Amino acid sequence: MSAIYLVRHGQASFGAQDYDKLSPLGIEQSRHLGATLASCGLKDPLFVSGSMRRHHETLEECLLAWRVNAEPEVDEGWNEFDHLHLIRAAAPEYADPAALRSALSAQSNPKAAFQHLFEKAMVRWASGEHDVDYVETWDQFHQRVDQSLSQLFQKLPHDRDAVVVTSGGPIASIIQSLLQVPVSKSIALNWTLVNTGYTRVLTGKNGPRLCSLNVHVHLYGNPNLISYR
Repeated sequence: MSAIYLVRHGQASFGAQDYDKLSPLGIEQSRHLGATLASCGLKDPLFVSGSMRRHHETLEECLLAWRVNAEPEVDEGWNEFDHLHLIRAAAPEYADPAALRSALSAQSNPKAAFQHLFEKAMVRWASGEHDVDYVETWDQFHQRVDQSLSQLFQKLPHDRDAVVVTSGGPIASIIQSLLQVPVSKSIALNWTLVNTGYTRVLTGKNGPRLCSLNVHVHLYGNPNLISYR
């Protein structure tokens, strides 16, 4: 039996012009993750990431702390959905990312304001009632992520584990599939996933099944390391 560790990337640069770059906190989180996984006894791990910068940088820092020299596979199927596209579809006044950054910076709590706006945008997207507005519908996103997990499951030998660095959306989508919960639960779950937390999926002859969710014990020693955005 093999295990697939689905890792949410380290904290990205919220509010910056390049969100996709890891913040200093994200780098530190990733290194703590690597040091912890090094002691977990993973079997000849295969390393995979989405193609986003925050995915690559998280895995690079993780492997540096792990002291592992590996050539990770890149699978775009693990990429996050386009959150700016979702917001533009729901709130066209923020079609310019600079306008969104300006509006959020004017709020007393920019992260809370963003979460409120983003939740509404995700609910609209997932409803299926406005699919014509989206380059990738919720169903297409869900199928894309499921396909990447299935392909990894099929090619992973029973004597190897895998570490996949991805984002909150794909992890929540996988959990929804494995637990057969409503879409609304998947959206709510997305907000609880900790940066560099990992969800462990076991693979066997009966298919993948959830073993642990949102593990972030590597951050427990310092509460300041725990972030959700």
